[in-house]
Amino acid sequence: MVNVFSPSGMPVTPVPAVFASQTILAGANVAGLTVMLDTEGRPYKGFFASVGGIATVLFEVSVDGTTWRTLKSTLTVGPATILPGETELIQAAGYRHMRLTSATTGIDITFELTAI
Repeated sequence: MVNVFSPSGMPVTPVPAVFASQTILAGANVAGLTVMLDTEGRPYKGFFASVGGIATVLFEVSVDGTTWRTLKSTLTVGPATILPGETELIQAAGYRHMRLTSATTGIDITFELTAI
């Protein structure tokens, strides 16, 4: 464990990371997949998405968990791994909620979201 100190020299208790992940296999995928995460205000965010075929994957953020804004929309032409770009992560820093979503059915999908 690394000791962290505030500018005044006081020890800071590290805040643990939060994460959400889910996988759905092609045979069970009849409605697509959505994974959401309440980051509880953690500013550093990341995501990983893996799809087993042609799919549209959206990375979205929200201030209230109700109204969503799309920061990244990716259309794959086959099996693919999708990672965030620097722009999406900077834009996401100010939002409390984030999600990955795809309405594509009949393929394997894995979504992971993290925040620290």
